[in-house]
Amino acid sequence: FNQFSPAVMRVMMPWSQPHDTAAPPVGLTVAPGTIKIQRGNDVMLVARVANVVPQQVDVYLQNDSVNWSRLAMTRQGAENTYVYFLAEVNKDVDYYVEIGSKRSERHRISVFDAPRVERVDVDYVYPEYTGIKNKTVRDHGDVIAPEGTRIKLYVVFNKAVEKAAVHFGDGTTLDLTVDGTMAGGSYTVTRDATYTIRVTDAEQLANEDPYEYFVRSVPDAPPVVTLIRPGRDRQVMSLE
Repeated sequence: FNQFSPAVMRVMMPWSQPHDTAAPPVGLTVAPGTIKIQRGNDVMLVARVANVVPQQVDVYLQNDSVNWSRLAMTRQGAENTYVYFLAEVNKDVDYYVEIGSKRSERHRISVFDAPRVERVDVDYVYPEYTGIKNKTVRDHGDVIAPEGTRIKLYVVFNKAVEKAAVHFGDGTTLDLTVDGTMAGGSYTVTRDATYTIRVTDAEQLANEDPYEYFVRSVPDAPPVVTLIRPGRDRQVMSLE
């Protein structure tokens, strides 16, 4: 075979020739990717690297649509895993991860507000028999009133909502009339009770752990007769 040229040998016996082995491409995966979270929650950014041992892994963050901040990620556990912790995220954040010339896709963390009750105002419309003047109590959803008192609730939310209802402790409900960030409804005090206000917005997000208010019913007591005269015992003399 020595009489054949290298070119002829490559044609006749291609399997006998050495092959150049290409380095596998650098792999980079990023979690959690593009997500939505409730405002104030924490997020752990995780980058996993393959086919390379990087000297440094950086994450770039942007929350003002203008400036990017470059921050070093920390290796955690396995050699190919790097993390960066974002505490109490209160604004939308764009981010990507970079290893040398390798860059991940750009991702976004979008924040949202779950609906919540900001304030409850209460109108008290007392029964006529009480002689009590009607009143309004601001920012206080607990109720103490005589039986038969008409209670009008005015609820203010942190954002526009789609549905709102009062859920009483006995399982009954009262749907409230919704108008943007406000809702209202009324009921009559008949007995002691508890209630919560549950609400959903247009994205079907609900308020978490609604506060429990109480209703105390003051019973209509029987009339009390007080003897004014005579104010003390008297001796009566007989007439002759």
